[in-house]
Amino acid sequence: MAHATIKGQRKGLEVLNDDGKEYHKLYDTVIVEHKGDKVTLNTGGWKTNHTKNCMNDFLKRFGFGVFQKDFKWYVKGPNETFSFDEDKVSFTLGVL
Repeated sequence: MAHATIKGQRKGLEVLNDDGKEYHKLYDTVIVEHKGDKVTLNTGGWKTNHTKNCMNDFLKRFGFGVFQKDFKWYVKGPNETFSFDEDKVSFTLGVL
């Protein structure tokens, strides 16, 4: 399984590509998995500004973002916003 590793611009972030699947690994946690139009976000229990910023660096190219309001996390797409209550959430780009 060949893959390329790219050092992310944020501390502790690596971007990995493997057979058409893109991973963003923050320290020991894969916080973003992306293939085609499918995305999975995973905080690994670390709901920090740093995690959120690293996720947003990836998501902004698709018009999506993660934000926090009243201690709850949300994913905002071009047409819809949904809560991100668990450590992991999956969605399809272009559907929201």
